[in-house]
Amino acid sequence: MGELKVKANKNRCIKTALKLNKIDVIEHNKSAMSKKDAVKFIQYLCNEYGYKGKVKLIGHNVPFDRNFLNALFKSQRKKFNSSYAYIDTQQIWRGLIAMGKVPIQSAHLDILDYLKIGRKGRHSALIDIVNTLKVLRVIKKHTINFEGGN
Repeated sequence: MGELKVKANKNRCIKTALKLNKIDVIEHNKSAMSKKDAVKFIQYLCNEYGYKGKVKLIGHNVPFDRNFLNALFKSQRKKFNSSYAYIDTQQIWRGLIAMGKVPIQSAHLDILDYLKIGRKGRHSALIDIVNTLKVLRVIKKHTINFEGGN
C-alpha cells in the first residue's frame, strides 16, 4: 500500500520541515487524499484490525505521530481512538540507557544511529515502519526468552 498521504495546507506547513523532508506541497497534494477520506480509511483499519475500534501504535517516536493523528481526526470533528499503551523505539532506547545497557558515550545517539540502521528516508512514515521492525528484530535477537521458546 505505501504511505497514506493527506492533503496539506501550504500556509500551515513549517517551511524548514518541508525543506528537511524534501516535500513540495503542490506535488504532494496531487497524490494525496482528502482529510475526510483519510479519517474514514484509518477508522476502517482500526475497526478491521483493532480491538473494539482501538489500536495499539507501534513505531519510532510514537507520541509525535499520535499528535498528527489526533489533529487530523480533530479537523474532521472525530476522535482518534488509540490505546494509551504503545510500543515506541525511542522509549525502549531511553530504558536501555537508564538500565546501563548502552555505553555512556553512545547515550546521546538515536537508537537508529546506535544500531547503524541508517538515515536515508527518515521522517517518512513507511521508512519509520521499516526501521521500527529492524529495531524490534535486533531487540528480539538479543533478548533471552526465559520460557525456552523463540
